Amino acid sequence: MDFAQNFLGLKALIASASMHIKTPEIAVFGLFFLVFVLVFFFSLIFWRYRLIFALCFCLEACILVLAPFGVAYIMRNFLYPIKVSYTHFAPFVYTSGFNFDLTIRNLSKKLTIKECMLTITPLRDNPKQSLLITLQDKLLPLSAYTQVLNRQIKPKESARWSGIVDGYAGKNYSAMIDCH
Repeated sequence: MDFAQNFLGLKALIASASMHIKTPEIAVFGLFFLVFVLVFFFSLIFWRYRLIFALCFCLEACILVLAPFGVAYIMRNFLYPIKVSYTHFAPFVYTSGFNFDLTIRNLSKKLTIKECMLTITPLRDNPKQSLLITLQDKLLPLSAYTQVLNRQIKPKESARWSGIVDGYAGKNYSAMIDCH
C-alpha cells in the first residue's frame, strides 16, 4: 500500500513538472542526448583502443554532469534572453519584506516568455569576503523567497512587474530572474 502511494505521488510530481517543460527545452535536452549517444557509440566502435575508449568514457561522464548547466545556459542566453531594468529593488528597513519594481524585456526573436520567476536568497554576513562563507551561501543557502509572474511577454516587448516578498529579513541578498 505504501509503495502504491509513493508511486502515485511520483507520478503526480512528474506530471506537474512536465507541464512546465516546453518544446524548445525538450529540443535542447534532446540535442545533448544525441551528442551523448554519438560519443557512446563512438566509444563502442573503438573499445579495443583503450586510450580512445577512456577519453570517450570521460567525455560521456562530462556530458552527463554538464547537461543541466548547458541547457540552462542555452535557455538563458539564446532561447529566452531578457534585459531587466530595476526601478526599485531592496529589502524593507523597518519591517520584514522585500520590495521590487522592475521591467523585463524579452530580447528573443521568436519565442514568447510565458512565466518569470524571481528568487531572492539572503546571504550570510561575510565582512572579510571569506571563500568558505561564499561557498556555503552557494551550496547551502539560508532560504529562498520566490515570486512568479504568469504573464506572456512577446518578443521585443516589455512587462513591468512590482510586488512585495513577505517574510524576508536580511541585509545582503542574491537575486536571480529566470524566464521561460
